[in-house]
Amino acid sequence: MKTPLLILTVFLNLTVVCGQTQSPTVDCTNPLQAAEKLSKQIISTVQNLIKANKEYSSASFKDISKFDSYIECAKKNQGEDSQDAKKILELKNNVLKFTDMKNKEALVSYSDSIKNENNKKQMADMAVKTSCPQDKYKGGDIETIKNSIKNAWAKDVGCLSKYKILKIYVTTESWSKEKGYNYSKSSDTFKKYDESYLDVAVVFVPNDKPVIYKGTECPDVAQVFHYTIVKDNASGKINYVNFECHHLTGSSNDLLTASKAMYILKANVK
Repeated sequence: MKTPLLILTVFLNLTVVCGQTQSPTVDCTNPLQAAEKLSKQIISTVQNLIKANKEYSSASFKDISKFDSYIECAKKNQGEDSQDAKKILELKNNVLKFTDMKNKEALVSYSDSIKNENNKKQMADMAVKTSCPQDKYKGGDIETIKNSIKNAWAKDVGCLSKYKILKIYVTTESWSKEKGYNYSKSSDTFKKYDESYLDVAVVFVPNDKPVIYKGTECPDVAQVFHYTIVKDNASGKINYVNFECHHLTGSSNDLLTASKAMYILKANVK
């Protein structure tokens, strides 16, 4: 059964003079701002109708007539050549276009573009707050350490090799040493350990696509993950097990959803 045409009943302050309907009375304080708000409200309503698979038409939206009142207000405030009036007319024409069922696909595409722009803005607002890490390490083997990290990422075929390293930082001045005994409950024994720890940060992006945020591609953004590498002082071997993907995400093997990895603007990576 075909969905009946949805009629939206909107009560407006209308007066009839000589058989003609006057434009509704509106607040003329800031007509452009009011028109922008009305445009968003109507388009949001259409989005909900589309999701509900209901039909609609421009005639269903009585508030569209308010755009004419806002145009009159703008001309009254700024003169006949008002730039705000021209912008309001564009808003009206845009609303008329997207309240026509024939343009349903266009509205879906338009809505997606607005969603993507909002997601990019949210991402940029988060990423701009992330400060770029700094190299603080004073040892002479800093490049050796960084190369070891690069090699370890490249060898992790199941996860980390899918990402391109943009920059590596050693964020502490020196190794922090610690020794003692670890107790093993399973064997009821103590094992001696002698280790050193060093904090590092890696800035990275996916190899084949931009960083994804809420389904939106963000090519201007990278991710940065801080972690600690461990050196066995007895053998001199540096262990990198603690940057496997599950240490980044807690469970998933997808660094793109890494809850512990922060976002950073590529332009701020130095």
